[in-house]
Amino acid sequence: MDKKEPATKKAKIEGTVAPQQSSLLNFFSSSSSFPKKGNNAAKDTVKDPSVAKPAFSDKQAADSEAKKTVITGRDDDGNVTSAIVPTHAPTPSNVRWESLHDQHVLVRIPRLSGNPFVRRKVAAFDLDGTLFKWSNESPGFWPNRLEHYELWNKGVIRKLQSLYDDEGCLLVLFTNQGGIQKAHSGKRATLVKSIVDWLASLLDRPLCAIASTRSTKKSPDSSFHKPSPHMWHKVLASRIFGQGSGLDRTVPEYDLAASFFVGDSADEDDSQGGVDRKFASNVGISFFTPEDYFGPSNKELRSKLQQLDCTDRTIPKEVVEARMSLLGGYLSGPILLILAGVQGSGKSTFCQQITGDHENDNGRPTQDTCTPKWIWLSQDTINNGKSGKREKVESEARKAIQQGNSVIIDRMHLDPEQRKYFVDLANECNIPSHVVLLNPPKEVIIERVKNRINHPGKVEGENGAKLAVASMSRLVLPSYSEGITLISIASSEFAAARLAMLYRKVASPDITDALCPTIPLSSSLAIPVMTLGTMGIGRRTCTDTISSLFQLGFESVDTAPTYKNEDKIGEALRTSKKNVFIIAKVPKRATTSEDVKEEVNTTLEKFQRKSIDLLLLHWPSDAMARDTLREVWQAMEQCVKDGQCNALGVCNFNQGALTHLLRICTIPPVVNQVERHPLLGQFDLIEFCSRHNILVQAHTPLGQGSEKLLGNDIIQKIANEVSLSPAQVVILWNLQQGILVVPKSTREAHAKELLSLLSPGQKRLSPEQMKALDGMDKGLRIVAPPFMYGSSVYCWGEQMPSYK
Repeated sequence: MDKKEPATKKAKIEGTVAPQQSSLLNFFSSSSSFPKKGNNAAKDTVKDPSVAKPAFSDKQAADSEAKKTVITGRDDDGNVTSAIVPTHAPTPSNVRWESLHDQHVLVRIPRLSGNPFVRRKVAAFDLDGTLFKWSNESPGFWPNRLEHYELWNKGVIRKLQSLYDDEGCLLVLFTNQGGIQKAHSGKRATLVKSIVDWLASLLDRPLCAIASTRSTKKSPDSSFHKPSPHMWHKVLASRIFGQGSGLDRTVPEYDLAASFFVGDSADEDDSQGGVDRKFASNVGISFFTPEDYFGPSNKELRSKLQQLDCTDRTIPKEVVEARMSLLGGYLSGPILLILAGVQGSGKSTFCQQITGDHENDNGRPTQDTCTPKWIWLSQDTINNGKSGKREKVESEARKAIQQGNSVIIDRMHLDPEQRKYFVDLANECNIPSHVVLLNPPKEVIIERVKNRINHPGKVEGENGAKLAVASMSRLVLPSYSEGITLISIASSEFAAARLAMLYRKVASPDITDALCPTIPLSSSLAIPVMTLGTMGIGRRTCTDTISSLFQLGFESVDTAPTYKNEDKIGEALRTSKKNVFIIAKVPKRATTSEDVKEEVNTTLEKFQRKSIDLLLLHWPSDAMARDTLREVWQAMEQCVKDGQCNALGVCNFNQGALTHLLRICTIPPVVNQVERHPLLGQFDLIEFCSRHNILVQAHTPLGQGSEKLLGNDIIQKIANEVSLSPAQVVILWNLQQGILVVPKSTREAHAKELLSLLSPGQKRLSPEQMKALDGMDKGLRIVAPPFMYGSSVYCWGEQMPSYK
């Protein structure tokens, strides 16, 4: 089988077993309960009363034990998220499996009784990674038991039944199963047959399957493996799947324009090289990913819920204070830093970045000479460069801590049991324990491990990549319930490097790190750290003002329909020679999908652009009050799919609103734009966002010029100490903490002042100054509309505060 990896995380979920076959079928509902689509059924389908209900029935022949399935656990919207897993192989009748083309192909052929009818539309699907995720309970890399398979989600059965009943489609699986080879009666083949038969038993509809079991790489023209179209042209378009009996069997001329294929290998750079998309293209049919066609998998939903559950609704004060000190550069040691992450996640690189270490000719790490310092300990090298016992690592860590040093423990630490030894050690030594989870995308990990050479543990190449993927399945996200002081997650090289620099300051507080002008949102999109705010810029001067500010150095602009100047900003964009990063917003009045579509199209028309970079939902209030946030966000996700924007974010979302959104979204927000300045630190929200890979962007960072902020004695004192203006101090406070800023500026001198902060060699605030600014937090909001106060989850409080 050429599916390179199972799905990401193993979710250990307690479940119940459906006691009877009927309960499972009732859960999925019968096809008669589906809303009919009127005349949408295929016009070329012969509707004969004798075959209105399929004569083929696995349900009647299968052992009822085959239907035992785990179906428990629901999210806030009542969606089943637990694993739907077969526990027993069915014994279907009215179906046969045959070997074709010198045992290069294994096919499943349902027998149809009654009058023949023609189905010209084909609904085709891949098997692994599309209809099923791998449960990763297998001790090896490949699934080797039936219960190692998990149905993508509960909607698969209803969708396939509707395709057969309402759309008149022929249901066909096309799957590469290179692990079978010519052993069509062997253990691997039996497992694949069983999982397909089990799926068919749930469908209670005819299900065809075509599996290519040998990959002839030396002669690809004769191979049946995807992306070759031979499984379609040489197997499906043959008498074997014809309608009728004996020599009278006829094969319909399939309607390619109405047919489609759903598969998980969609991109050239994925682990399989995009074979599923290429297969569809070679056949000449439409292509969808399983996420596009079925929505998120239950496995993804469980992972999302697990991550949300690991973030306490009320974040402990100690956690917030630890985050503040880390971001502000005034975190002091000793601390015990526990790394977590699978092979290839970047732990060694992270350690080198923190300690400033390099490997000498003997392959053993050397430490810098500063005291106190970071001590890097790894069980793989604890015995003079060779592996040893965990107890030796604990002993060396205790000794280093007693000498006043901070310690970083380099090990995978995939579950609470593995982390507990060192959390207990930190408690014993009366120092904080921090955990950094290095969690880059699976594709990145696979590529890193494959390209390793001379790895000490031999975790390299294809086998190493399999080990890394298997390790990912055992990862349990760290939680504050484990007694950890601070948890950070880095899912990109940039995020890991920034965290490493922050921790390096524990031993070297005088290190000055340069401010990066941009921060990656994805592998192909980066957002400038300073964006020009445009609220309140009048229409009469808007175009000239924005154009001049682009020339001065602003490379990003933020706007919204409610600012009533989008068309004027569009004129400035058209005259700019820069590739300006555009942030636009869906206003709060948009509470339906049609509203979102209309608002986005209007904004694009005013900009005279086909797309913008980042689309934000301006306020959570109206959509959440009308219970249409899911509909609104799905419409925004469609904007990404349609190429109208590159990324999504939110504006003015508190922790409660974010939690609700993260439970229902498929494309998560990458930015949360909120008011932030020293009088409104928002550290609880920053902590929550850091756990969910959401960047915080500060609007109103200068408090609209409020004297309460810029005239504050602490800010004035720091400004004098560093020879900066109060506005520069406030902006620099945000930037040094990794917070994006959206200041409004209309004067050239003011703009130059702000942009100069990004210049190399510019002054930075000291840890003591950062701590003083952190201590100013009073919860003072400059932007405080009445609709954001009340008892709803998205509200900032019960009543609007009265500031004096």
